Amino acid sequence: MTDQVSFWSWWTACQPPWRGVINGHPKLLLVSDIARDWEALLVGGNNGVMCVMMALYWWGKHLAERDGADITDWLNAMKDVDSRNTFTYEQETQKTMGLKWEP
Repeated sequence: MTDQVSFWSWWTACQPPWRGVINGHPKLLLVSDIARDWEALLVGGNNGVMCVMMALYWWGKHLAERDGADITDWLNAMKDVDSRNTFTYEQETQKTMGLKWEP
């Protein structure tokens, strides 16, 4: 199993049910998704966001070791994880400050 298949299978399984799947990947996030329930991905400890970041690091490192490797799928994964991180950060910040987020 390739790095990308392993990552996408795992990352997709971690997503909240409302996110949905297209061709084995989570559906693209919309700005309005920030207001949705991200509790499934607010995980700390050994299975938290650092685990996701390490998986992306090792996948990227593996790609860097191969001449001419196609990094498109890896970049898409990086963007997806970055969106998730931004959304959950914004949502938690708004909750902490007692504000309602409005797109």
